[in-house]
Amino acid sequence: MATAHETDERLRHRPDSSKLRERLCADLLSLDKRFSQVRSRNPKGGPDQGRDMEALFEGRALAFGAVGFIDGANDSASHRRQIKKKFRDDLESALRHQADLEVFIFFTNVALTPADQDEVRNFAIGLKRRLVVELFTREQIRATLDTPMGFGLRLGYLDIEMSKSEQASFFAAFGREIQATIARKFTDLDRSMA
Repeated sequence: MATAHETDERLRHRPDSSKLRERLCADLLSLDKRFSQVRSRNPKGGPDQGRDMEALFEGRALAFGAVGFIDGANDSASHRRQIKKKFRDDLESALRHQADLEVFIFFTNVALTPADQDEVRNFAIGLKRRLVVELFTREQIRATLDTPMGFGLRLGYLDIEMSKSEQASFFAAFGREIQATIARKFTDLDRSMA
């Protein structure tokens, strides 16, 4: 059975490429019902002008997202400083390219303290007063991955299998949808063969 500790530990060290990290975060953002039309800007890596993904927030506002993961994140003061600098740099770059940006999302595998989070939010408000800032720190990412909705991503990106009890909760949450999808596919296949 996966534990919160195991998921937390894997997030510190995996996925081990920036492309996979960006895909994980884009997939996580797709699970958040406030966001739609989530897409990676440069999924094969390379320059992305401070924004790894774009989405629509609440069906109306353009949102840019950036990912700041550190290999072997240990939440030290230097790692937190490094991530806060990455946040500032990515936000400034995003605003240079889209001055009327309304929403900025930032994912990190570093556990920012409440004071750190206030600091980056205040920095963002100093640049643009009405900017919505969504921070997804390691704990928020872990919490999502350890729910039935996130089990598939956890398996795919962190190689953590579902326990028997997690499988039961997954099928309790999504069993009807899975069964309906399979039934639709068989109906479509029957129609095609006819």
